[in-house]
Amino acid sequence: MANPIPFNQTPAFHNLRMPPKYSQPSVAQDPVMEEVMSLLETEPINAPVIAPSVDIPALREQLAVLVSTGGCKEAIGTNLTHEQVRRLDEKDVIKYSKRYEAYVGAKT
Repeated sequence: MANPIPFNQTPAFHNLRMPPKYSQPSVAQDPVMEEVMSLLETEPINAPVIAPSVDIPALREQLAVLVSTGGCKEAIGTNLTHEQVRRLDEKDVIKYSKRYEAYVGAKT
């Protein structure tokens, strides 16, 4: 079978041009994107979120009761002592309390 395109000619589709790129508004021109970018720049990335209505002493007491009853390892996955519960920071108190809530919710 012979080559349909002679060696000194290029195929017809080779001369086609790509369509022009459509202009898109830049991020700086879009007011919605400006607002989103300003929020992303001002809000902390890894700041712990603690709800203002969370009663940390009550949650700490609940964890202390859990330690006293001996179900700490089963309920939250770690053995804690009363001294460790007293020294937990707020973030860990919330973390262990949520684990306990999930444990209780799964049992009911």
